[in-house]
Formats: sequence, structure tokens, C-alpha cells
Amino acid sequence: MDKVVSVAQMREADGYTIENFIDSRDLMYRAGEAVFRSVNWVSPVGIVCGTGNNAGDGYVLASLLRAMGMEVTLLLIEKKFSEDGKFYYDACKMAGIEDLVIDRSTRFDEYAILVDCIYGTGFHGSVPENVAWIIEKINQSSAARVSVDINSGMNGDTGEGDCCVESDLTVSIGFTKQGQLTEAGRKKIGKLKTVDIGIILKK
Repeated sequence: MDKVVSVAQMREADGYTIENFIDSRDLMYRAGEAVFRSVNWVSPVGIVCGTGNNAGDGYVLASLLRAMGMEVTLLLIEKKFSEDGKFYYDACKMAGIEDLVIDRSTRFDEYAILVDCIYGTGFHGSVPENVAWIIEKINQSSAARVSVDINSGMNGDTGEGDCCVESDLTVSIGFTKQGQLTEAGRKKIGKLKTVDIGIILKK
């Protein structure tokens, strides 16, 4: 069985791996590539991106999808980026990948697959209103839904969350999260696939 970790253990493992073994930018690439290999992709694909490193995984994924000839659009909560995320966002722009900032006119039903890259395991608390309505629209869409690492809005330890992306597939990066195995979490994640990208737990 896959190793199951808490949010704190995952954060520690990420930091330990980046400090000692794998550059953070390379680790982000590995995450995006692992998601790319985990799905039978169908065009068009919409990748919904927040402002942190989870979004960076989505930018890597977008570049890989475009390289194989897929139609892909970046759907941004806002144009704000982590340092590594900005590197891969810029690569997307150089590749000619379309992006737009989500507003009330955005049509999520235009996509065969929507990829959830809004929040990662570091999320806690309540989803802000400017994101909650977007999550509701994602859940109401006819698209197949894939969450990267964890469903946005879900507590990684408990699986709880008042406003969460409800996915058909969740690709958990590195290790399975505790919250993904709770009764509350299982209702949100759809099929769970955990992928190894070289993250090492500190002993």
C-alpha cells in the first residue's frame, strides 16, 4: 500500500527533498509530467490555476499537452505566480498557449477535461468567495475533472471542506494524503492515483 502522510509530513518531505536531493523547479516539472502520464487526455483541456506551486504543476502539464498537439487553455484565478510557477508560465506563453483570467462569462462546459490546480495541500480554512464560485462552476460543468495532488478546498488531513472541487480522478503527488482516505475525502476525490516523483520522507 502507498505511504499515507499528514499535511505536515508532506511539507517536511518536500522541504527535505528540495534541500538535499532535487531542485524545486525540477520537482515541479516531475509533478506536472506525472499528471500528464496519468490521464487519457481528450481535447480541449482547461487547466484552472491558482497562484501557488500547485498552479506551476499545471503550467508544466499545459506545455506537455501542447507538445503532443492537444488544445489547452490556462484558466487563471489571477495573474499572480510563485517563483517556479512563473518560470513555467513563461514557457507556456513562449509556446503560444492561450490563457485567460476567469470571470463570470467564462464557459467551463467548453472543455472535455478540466484540471484543478487551484490549491495544494497547504490550503486550510475557508475558500474565499472569489474562488468559491469558480469551484461551484467547475463542479457544475459537464467536463471530466482531474485534481492535481489534492482537491482544491479540501483539508488534507481530514478530507473536510465546505467548498471543494469534486473530481473524477485525483493524482496525488508523492504520497497519499490522510484526508483522501477519510469518508469525507473519498466522496470528493473520485478515483485516486498516487504517483512517485522522488520525494523522500525525512527519517
